[in-house]
Amino acid sequence: QFYDDADNAKDVLYLVYGADRYVEFQRAGSSSNDFKGKNGAAGAFTYASGSPDIWTYTGPNGTTIKFFGGNTASNKADWQLWKITDADGNTSYVGDSSTASTAVTNGFDAGGRITTAYDSANRRYTYTYSTHDSVTRLDTVEAEYLTSGTWTSSPVTATAAQVDYVYYTNESNGDAGDLKTVTITTPTSQSGQDHVKTKYFRYWEGTYDAVTNPGIPHELMLVLDYEGARNLDWSEVGAGEP
Repeated sequence: QFYDDADNAKDVLYLVYGADRYVEFQRAGSSSNDFKGKNGAAGAFTYASGSPDIWTYTGPNGTTIKFFGGNTASNKADWQLWKITDADGNTSYVGDSSTASTAVTNGFDAGGRITTAYDSANRRYTYTYSTHDSVTRLDTVEAEYLTSGTWTSSPVTATAAQVDYVYYTNESNGDAGDLKTVTITTPTSQSGQDHVKTKYFRYWEGTYDAVTNPGIPHELMLVLDYEGARNLDWSEVGAGEP
């Protein structure tokens, strides 16, 4: 997030870490492309004009993180993460590692959601979405590695792992959009013997009551971790969803 003040020396860049936290960086001078951390924030940002613009954060340990500016193609990846490079040169990135405009085209869908990313071990992550109760939500993330070829020339791949997400509609234990299960599937050396584990979520429903219903809709009531879900499957339900 960039705040453009009438006085350029007061321009501020906000690095948002989550819904409840952010870090501020203020322009080092009215004509500078460098932004220094405020209130004890470590590291600094540098701005570079381009198509798209690139904002580069350099941390105290030498890691650099590049973000697109507010002028990506069709504005679909504005202010989003592009790539991370550590002090040893290992790079993880979205879409393309070298050309920012190609990264936008190859790595994001029209809604600004990441579709393709790569890590420093040369694994590819493919993100799949679909519409649930009129809202586009993440369905799967598949991690793959190359068995031959390259990602741009005759790639032959194998799955390293896959994560699947299931959401509630309006039903018992959750409302539309609440995350219901997360299932991680990891192939093994034995064909057809994948390692599968599931985490299960329940939510409060109905009107709040301090005694009988001490929660509100969409607020987590219970998380059944992977081992708990596995044990419930086999000891009480059978090989199915808890």
